[in-house]
Amino acid sequence: MIRFLKIQSLFYFDHIYKRFSLFALLFLLIELFLTIQFKDNPNFILFEYIFEGVSKEEIVTHHPHLAIYWLIYFLIPIFIQLDSLHQIWNQRIMILKARGYSVSRFARINVVLMVITALGYYLLTMISFWIAAICSHHIISLKHNIIFLNILLNLIICILIYQLFCLFKSYFGHIALLAYLVITNYLIIPYNPLNNTMLVRIENNQIVSELFIITALIIIYHYCYQRRDFI
Repeated sequence: MIRFLKIQSLFYFDHIYKRFSLFALLFLLIELFLTIQFKDNPNFILFEYIFEGVSKEEIVTHHPHLAIYWLIYFLIPIFIQLDSLHQIWNQRIMILKARGYSVSRFARINVVLMVITALGYYLLTMISFWIAAICSHHIISLKHNIIFLNILLNLIICILIYQLFCLFKSYFGHIALLAYLVITNYLIIPYNPLNNTMLVRIENNQIVSELFIITALIIIYHYCYQRRDFI
């Protein structure tokens, strides 16, 4: 399993490293732009600006704004991945079957690669947030420290949703995830895990439910992936 993961990781990262570098640079430029734009505001903290979100009061009064940078943050990993997992499968299916690797094992490797992608993107962006805060002589408040874990878990959830719908048609993944993010922006739906990535909506003790959602999505993805020839 470990050897198979190493092999597939090399092919996977060969597919995505250019896009990962490009979109990581894009997000860093966005951070730089916002930092320069608000450089005269002594209370500006980049992390809190991006993840502040849309409050219940805005929605109730029918004046919600589009949290564009929050939206971009959760879309970037999708554009990093695109159909890389599908391409790897198409390129190596005959070799892998000849070596006795099952579709089930390939599905599990895909899930691991999704998690690695989410974790890599998360660590890069969080480090940049802390650097930006330190450079502007601020410290990111830890009163909402649970949001850090919520962001990582929701990145994994978004990637799983995208890849699950991509098993049917690649554009289904884009439509499904964009719809999910936009609906979350304009509506407060109880138990929606993405609520916990907005500082004005965050609820305590939602980690367990998010882990349950991730587990359910992995099971569904694994089931559908094994039957992808019939979709």
